[in-house]
Formats: sequence, C-alpha cells, structure tokens
Amino acid sequence: MAASEETPPTAILVAMGAAKLVFSLFRIGVCKDVVSIARTSSIYKDFEQGIAQFVKEEVLPSKIILYDDGSNLEDMKEELLSYPWQKNDKFLHVPKIEILP
Repeated sequence: MAASEETPPTAILVAMGAAKLVFSLFRIGVCKDVVSIARTSSIYKDFEQGIAQFVKEEVLPSKIILYDDGSNLEDMKEELLSYPWQKNDKFLHVPKIEILP
C-alpha cells in the first residue's frame, strides 16, 4: 500500500494578535507574501484592509486559517463566516475558515 501524500496548502494564514493581524499568503506550500495591519474594533474592516494589501493577487485562496497566542478564536471565526464574501471580488468562492489547533 502506498503512503498517501498531502497537497501543500494554498491558504491565507492569519495571526490574530492583540494589537495587530498578520496575513501570510501561501500558494502550494510557498509563502508568497506577508502583510501586517493594526487591529481595530471591526474584524470586517481589519480583514478588508489586510486582504487588500495583496495587490499582486487577482484571486485569493478559498481557505483562511486563524491562529493566535491562545485566546478564543471561535467568536472571530463566527464573525468572519457572516462576512459578505461574495461582494469581495478577490474571492471566487466563500472561503472555508478554520482554526489551527
């Protein structure tokens, strides 16, 4: 039986810090770009500002992975699931949002 091989990730990893968000764009396991923005009280505006920084990318991956220093990310995930992704033309599909264990 052959060992299964996993495809390297194509996703946006988002480090959710207390004062800033760091967006890392990965395509087939290779980090293509990293941007950092200051956090505000609106996660929607923070995400819009962060993904707008990927100016060289016409289409962004349909997978977003959240991680942080240990606070609860479930609330952030739920807020992002209600974001109007279909109005953002950088995404072809509503992204799948996961939390890094």
